[in-house]
Amino acid sequence: GLAIENSQITWNDQQGGQHIVVRDFNLSTNAIVFNEPIAINLSMLLENSEPAVTEQLSLSMNLVIDEALQKFQLHNFKLDSMTRGERIPGGILEAQLLSEIDLDLQAQTLALKGLQLKTDNLQLAGDINTTELMLDPHYSGRLQIAPFSPKALMQQMAIDVPVTADKQVLQKLALSLDLQGTKDSVALKNLKITLDDTNINGSARVRQFNQPAITFQLTIDAIDVDRYSAPKQQASLVKTKTSATSTGRKASVAEAPLMPVDILRQLNLDGDLKIAKLKVAQLTMAGVSLNIQAQQGIVKTKQSIAQLYQGSYKG
Repeated sequence: GLAIENSQITWNDQQGGQHIVVRDFNLSTNAIVFNEPIAINLSMLLENSEPAVTEQLSLSMNLVIDEALQKFQLHNFKLDSMTRGERIPGGILEAQLLSEIDLDLQAQTLALKGLQLKTDNLQLAGDINTTELMLDPHYSGRLQIAPFSPKALMQQMAIDVPVTADKQVLQKLALSLDLQGTKDSVALKNLKITLDDTNINGSARVRQFNQPAITFQLTIDAIDVDRYSAPKQQASLVKTKTSATSTGRKASVAEAPLMPVDILRQLNLDGDLKIAKLKVAQLTMAGVSLNIQAQQGIVKTKQSIAQLYQGSYKG
């Protein structure tokens, strides 16, 4: 086997103003034999002077290599990281990566099985398979993000949490999807998103990353937008609603943009959004449907509401 203990490496780039030190470098393996598991354990402490960051890394796995050096299997792969520094939100970030990894250079395949990425507030799990790895990579798999609190994550990342009319929102977010893609496109299928009490289902596709063409089909069961609005804005909307007539209310719905038009003009977009129940500006609606197309600065939309007060709306 191989053993390196308590080694230190120093990198000093005076011209670039970088000073990096690798301390407590430890590497150990058992006997290195082809087609047999090789237990590998590695640990080190990285220190960077500018910006001032330290990172503690530890890696362990059982590596199997064939004699032709074409197949590599990384069993029980585990990577732990602890990063500290003034620029790290909260001063510290811990992460762990787990997986079973199979790489076949001859077949040009890469498989990540039982993939898990864990931080303090996020847990991602999935499986990803890649073919034509060296020439024209194609990948597919499934990813899941376990329920977490967006509010708690923003607080940890030192991001200002938006002030909302309902303080109980932004407490739960979860996601799952099937993934297919190439180096120039990605398709998300069986997309399921949970935001607090709202469920979003559908699919989306992006082609040509350099000039993205985006298509999507999304359905939402029920959402109360007012819960996520700022309290002052909500009070203003309530006052407006009280003084409006039913006809005026319908007109305001027709005039109010459901999507940010200025942003949409910059996109190549074709999508459908359906909302079973929607509440916005104290207006309660059902059967909301929106089709939106944007290309070359031209935006076209079709909107319909199956139930709005005692009538409906199309436009």
